[in-house]
Amino acid sequence: MILRIIIFFLIPVSCFCQSQFRFELFSIKDGLSQNTVNCTLKDSEGNYWFGTQDGLNKYDGSSVKIYRYNKNDSTTISDNFILCILEDKYSNLWIGTRNGFNFFDRKTEKFTKIIINENEKTNFHNNVFFAFNDENANIFFANSYCQFAEISHNNGQFPKLKPSVIKNNVTLFKLSTNSYCVLDSSRQKIYSYNYKNNKLLWKAENSHLKNLKAILETSDEKIIALISDTVFLLDKQNNLKPVKAILSQKAFNCFFEDSKHNIWIGSNNGLYVFDNCNVNNVPTVVVHNSENINSLSSNNIQSIYEDIGGLIWIGTSEGGVNVYDPDENCFSFFNHYSDISLSANSVYGIYQDKNELWIATNSGLNHLVFENNKITKVFSKNNRLILSEKFYENNNSSNTICSNFITCITKDKQNNFWFGSNDKGISIYNPVLKKWTQLNTKNSVLKTDVIFHLLCSSDGKIWISTMVGFYCYDPFTDQIKSFLSESSVKNGFPSGYIISIFEDSKKTIWVASTLGIFHLTNSGEHIAIYKSEVNNSKSLSYNIVTSFCEDSKGQLWITTLGGGINIFDSETETFRSLTTKDGLLNDITHKIIEDQNHNLWISTNSGLSCYNIEKKMFTNYTKNEGLIANEFSQNSGIINNDGELFFGTPEGLVVFNPAKIKSDISDIPIILSSLKINYILQRYCSEKNIDLYYNDKTVTFQFTSPDFRNRENIHYSFQLEGFDNEWHEATSSNSIATYTNLPFGKYNFKVRVRKGNEEWQKTELSVNMNVIPPFWLKTWFMVFEISAIIFIVIILVRYYSQRKLKNRLQKIEMQQKIYLERERISRDLHDNVGSHLTYIITTLDNISYKMEKGEKNVSQDKISSLSDFSRSTMQELRESIWALNKENISLTELKDKICEYSSRMASASNMNFDIEFLCATNIYLKPSNAINIYRIIQESINNSVKHSEAKNLTVTISEKEENFIYIEVKDNGKGISEISKNNGYGLKNMYGRVKDIHGQITIDSGNKGTKISFSFPV
Repeated sequence: MILRIIIFFLIPVSCFCQSQFRFELFSIKDGLSQNTVNCTLKDSEGNYWFGTQDGLNKYDGSSVKIYRYNKNDSTTISDNFILCILEDKYSNLWIGTRNGFNFFDRKTEKFTKIIINENEKTNFHNNVFFAFNDENANIFFANSYCQFAEISHNNGQFPKLKPSVIKNNVTLFKLSTNSYCVLDSSRQKIYSYNYKNNKLLWKAENSHLKNLKAILETSDEKIIALISDTVFLLDKQNNLKPVKAILSQKAFNCFFEDSKHNIWIGSNNGLYVFDNCNVNNVPTVVVHNSENINSLSSNNIQSIYEDIGGLIWIGTSEGGVNVYDPDENCFSFFNHYSDISLSANSVYGIYQDKNELWIATNSGLNHLVFENNKITKVFSKNNRLILSEKFYENNNSSNTICSNFITCITKDKQNNFWFGSNDKGISIYNPVLKKWTQLNTKNSVLKTDVIFHLLCSSDGKIWISTMVGFYCYDPFTDQIKSFLSESSVKNGFPSGYIISIFEDSKKTIWVASTLGIFHLTNSGEHIAIYKSEVNNSKSLSYNIVTSFCEDSKGQLWITTLGGGINIFDSETETFRSLTTKDGLLNDITHKIIEDQNHNLWISTNSGLSCYNIEKKMFTNYTKNEGLIANEFSQNSGIINNDGELFFGTPEGLVVFNPAKIKSDISDIPIILSSLKINYILQRYCSEKNIDLYYNDKTVTFQFTSPDFRNRENIHYSFQLEGFDNEWHEATSSNSIATYTNLPFGKYNFKVRVRKGNEEWQKTELSVNMNVIPPFWLKTWFMVFEISAIIFIVIILVRYYSQRKLKNRLQKIEMQQKIYLERERISRDLHDNVGSHLTYIITTLDNISYKMEKGEKNVSQDKISSLSDFSRSTMQELRESIWALNKENISLTELKDKICEYSSRMASASNMNFDIEFLCATNIYLKPSNAINIYRIIQESINNSVKHSEAKNLTVTISEKEENFIYIEVKDNGKGISEISKNNGYGLKNMYGRVKDIHGQITIDSGNKGTKISFSFPV
């Protein structure tokens, strides 16, 4: 007997279809400081701010930064318990806390507490729950002292931050997105004002208002309010009198209307959602479900916020933030979580027949019937499920399905349903007779009971795919043809795994196997075999083929289990593949279906890929976009007449209408989340350029996108203009760029972003950067430096040129001196030795002449005189040679020569000689100077000996001044006449020699003797 479970009752379709509310959790595991979130804000830069009970949290898309109170730092926030967050039009943040109102300066990251009166400095508790700003950027807020205050701006600057109290003893409420209201509970009056211009919109007076806890004006001008513990619909035209109690329970916390005009009411017992502001209908209740990881994390709702991208952020108590994406609602799903749900999660075969849906799982067959004959109604919130059947194997009855593990479903031309199983063959079900028939290895030619796929072709035949080949059942002959016969194998038909069979528009059959593709006529005649060939890019990309799809243009598409998808060109009988390199999610593909917009949907092991044939571009969908799972079942998928697609997964059945999937065309924001110079974190202001100096060797940029919706599918590329020649790609998990030792100059760091395989968006992050050279490398200094170098070079060249010239002149001078010295020596030799030799020769010639004449009385005196004269000549020659052989002559040596000469003269005359030496012994003279001095003294002695008739002669050599020598030759003779002083050759010679040694000479002569004094520098 068939075990049939039939449930006849009216329940919301959400019991079966878990698609309406799917939340993603953001909690302390993601970096939040605490799991109780009182408020949320997305700022103008794209950052998310969360007010918790343990600090203010900033989320930039990659990490969370926490701002906490520090009693030792007056620039920190006034309290960790955050109640509200506001951003004004100048991007300043205003934060209400349990201990007052705060202004946050983004540039300095410092807080300033707003003080209304002096009592706040001593009183701790001063709650600020709500704040807003008008069109003039004036800030309004109210505190727990019932004070309504205003802070006036000055062109975006708030230098004094001194609020002025507008009203006392009032309560401030947010009324709508455009208005607020002020409640004077003592007078039981309420006033509604426009945010922008503070214009009074309406006012009311009602005794019920004294217990008002929350109020909301909807976009269709309905007023709902929480009065005591009941949510009422109020009559705006009649002083807000309660006309209907909508909800009644304790602990309602917040009201909110989203951009699609749905009303959200948060309580301690979950969420209540009214569609389209229709508070007269029964709301959808959203609560935590421990069996569903995508349900609310906590039923205690503290805040509700919608960001500019349409994401709904639900702040909870102790459950973090729950993020709801309405766009993910396009994916609906059936799965197993209770007795009235699917029998199992693993879905394989799917078949829709008018208002019936058959779902095959690994633990039973599910049959759903819906009213209005439209399966789309299944996923409408207002539809009601009227019938659900589950079929299980019953071993005690023959009239039962053959197995609980059903793999595939089809319907024949006689309206019988065929169900293939994984282990017991095929069950055929007649819905009219409620009769089951079995087809297996025991009663047919089937060689296996493992059935992979069933196909009813256009001619009514049933094609059966198994793990050991394929078969064809002809209902007209009631015969099963096996393609495992010897002749069939010889013709190339496979005997292994047959995964699926497909009939194209030309009525030919395509067989997908683990050995490639087999093409045959509908009568089973062989046409062609296609396999993957090594080094042939135009062959099949992979031999394991899973499914086929013929698009509206007659193009055949093939999925493979490792080679992506293939396009078959029937004219050339070649293949072209599309893989992950082209944007496909995964190369393991299971099913391909064309939707009504002629896009192809491919189920893979990593999610769903949608291929736009015209744009040749993939758009991918995963669990991040609302899918129940990323892995899909093999060859499991259909499209119904309404354009809805059904795909089986190991986690349940996914259902969606592609026409309802909206493409997110908004730009993804990009921000610079951190800047490090020399690996030290820096404070960055987007309004200023980044300046790097000489010692800044490394700069690191970390960029991110606070786009919560696409965060797992974002790709980055960056380029440093002026340095990089091409873009460098980065992943969302490693969005860092580091540059070291940049040359001096101006740069522009740019980051661009894209979603999945889409094109790079045009909006880019741009950061200007200057690498400033040190002053010694700046242009002005380099010009100065070059000028200085040129000047120094000129000076050096001039110096070396002058030095070279000087050396050359000195050399010339030296050569001149040598020449003059030679000339002097020649003159000396000529004047002294030459004349002496002339005298000797003349005398000898005279003696010789006399002797030739026979004069024999040659004077002996003459010969003796001639001998003495020769010796004198030789002595003068030796003295000249002595001077020439010395490089330097000491004054002592000169003194010794003078003494030697004086001794000779003393022995030849009757004079007494006295040589006085009063100088240091380490004084040296040039040879030329020494011989000149010697000749001067010699001449002085000779003159005294020959002419003065003196008895005594003194030679004094002294150093009266430093580096100056004084020599005095003095006798006691008869003196020298004035005529002799001026005309004597010897004296003239002395004057010349003194001039040569750069000295001075004086001759003092009288009746008492002669004194010759001369001095010269050394």
